[in-house]
Amino acid sequence: MLAEYETEVTFPPGAAGILFEPVIRCGSRATGARVVGFSPMGASDATGLISPTGSSEAGAIASEHVNVGSVLVLVDDVCTKTMSFDRIMVSVCSP
Repeated sequence: MLAEYETEVTFPPGAAGILFEPVIRCGSRATGARVVGFSPMGASDATGLISPTGSSEAGAIASEHVNVGSVLVLVDDVCTKTMSFDRIMVSVCSP
């Protein structure tokens, strides 16, 4: 069950145009993922940019639930709160 401040958003396969950053950085360790912006183009890689070249951010922005500052807490029903940022990006980028 979702808390009142949580929302579930499902995107179809493909780019969502979301730019993430780690929620916590401690030395070389980075955990969690927070939305820092939206990008109309870029490359799908471990930098947190989830958007192949030429795609649009329409999916994320149109959801009306994904905002700058939103924290990703689940990917495919797996908790991401303590997961490494790199592992989260692999999970999000995987088809």
